Amino acid sequence: MSVSLPERPDLGQLRRQAKELRDAVRRGDAAAVERFGRHHPAALQGVASLASAQLVIARELGFASWPRLKAAIDTEAGNADRRVRAFVSAGGASSTGS
Repeated sequence: MSVSLPERPDLGQLRRQAKELRDAVRRGDAAAVERFGRHHPAALQGVASLASAQLVIARELGFASWPRLKAAIDTEAGNADRRVRAFVSAGGASSTGS
């Protein structure tokens, strides 16, 4: 299952997904175990940790690691902030209506 980042990725939501994935693996959920097996098989030899679940989520989204996923999201958020500031400073959001 390889998916791409949503248009507005939410790191908090991705963390929650990782926790849900970790918990599902711990319960023995076959689909969750299969996801781990595909993206981080070494983690299946021990107890699934949050870090290993985060790695699976990151790899499913096309990143080599959770820190790289987080950096990409942080960069995108910074770019969006800069675009908004540029728009506002260019007069694109005037408070006068016509």
